[in-house]
Amino acid sequence: MAGKRGVVEGSQYGLPYWKERPMTTLALIALVPQAIAQVPDGAQVPEALDTTGWEACTALSGIFPFFPAEASHVYGVRVPVEGTSRFEVNSVFYSLIDAAGIPGCNGARSHRLDVWVQSSTSPDADPDLQFSTVLTPTPSGGPNDFYDIPIDAFLVEPGDQIFVGFEMTTSAADDALCVMQCAQGANPPVAGEHFWSNAATTPYAWADLITDFGFTSTPLVRINGQRLLVDPTATIGAGVQLGAGVVIGVDAELRDRCTLGDGAQVGSDATIGYDATVGAGAAVGRSSEVRDRAEIGEDSIVGASSTVGYDSDVGARTAIGDGTTIGDRAQIGDDVIIGAGVTLGNDVTIEDGAEIGGGSILQDRAVVGAGATLGTEVLMVWDAAVGAGATVADGATVR
Repeated sequence: MAGKRGVVEGSQYGLPYWKERPMTTLALIALVPQAIAQVPDGAQVPEALDTTGWEACTALSGIFPFFPAEASHVYGVRVPVEGTSRFEVNSVFYSLIDAAGIPGCNGARSHRLDVWVQSSTSPDADPDLQFSTVLTPTPSGGPNDFYDIPIDAFLVEPGDQIFVGFEMTTSAADDALCVMQCAQGANPPVAGEHFWSNAATTPYAWADLITDFGFTSTPLVRINGQRLLVDPTATIGAGVQLGAGVVIGVDAELRDRCTLGDGAQVGSDATIGYDATVGAGAAVGRSSEVRDRAEIGEDSIVGASSTVGYDSDVGARTAIGDGTTIGDRAQIGDDVIIGAGVTLGNDVTIEDGAEIGGGSILQDRAVVGAGATLGTEVLMVWDAAVGAGATVADGATVR
């Protein structure tokens, strides 16, 4: 801990006091709205994005600057955006500790709160802020106070990281801003979740509090908002039926009268044709097209940049690889695996449990029996058939 005396957990001002006053995660979580699993119209789901410290926390501590060397330095917390759909940020939820909780902490200290988004998991030295404000808290007189700070809503892409920065203000050794952390819980600390800047202004010089300074605590910061299960850029036609909890990506198009079962997913720039059906739990990858009147069975996957032709029928639990083209009126059974870059002509039949290797070409009216296996880059000419359970070697031609 040499050279970072002020960022101390378990100091004379911190951990021993809080160990005498354990507070369960349930008590913390009860103060804010919780995630809703599904919503009937599949449009938006209120959700809270948490750091790992919120789960099963049994004791609390705080982080604070060491006067005067670390006045105005920044404490940064990373909150990941997981899942497959965009997230709209509405507020930041955190807690400050007052002198009744830890001697020397001042829960009324004005401080700057910054929020920014980036794809990398380490904070930028000069972050491009989405939100910044200076707050003057109004403590309730208890040991700690929770704040849900509304911010101007903005959208975050799946896989991006939200960072929250706290300006760690202080004016004397016994008058410091203290941000609550979890000192003891079921989840071990995760490297790359909370950071301390060794510079008070940009460019920030970030240090990882776990890997660089041996911290054993986890941050307690929550991002409140809503999951945009139906992205606002998607086009939804007339008479479309959406099941519960469907996910529809950026610029996707659902044409008139198509149906998506519960939990179905449609990727960005994908198209679902007129009167087509995507079964419950099925997923259509980005930039793919399911054409008019085609049906995708439950829990099946259509990979990215693939096409399923008009009036085709894909069974349940079937996987279709990226860049595959399926012609019109295809009949594909349950539990089929079709590799990437496969081309199926019109009126092709693939029975249950068959496997088609990547790069294969099956011309019109080809038939593959149940449980048969075709290697990679196999060519089946018009009207050719492979019997049930048969195996065809890589690169073979079937006439």
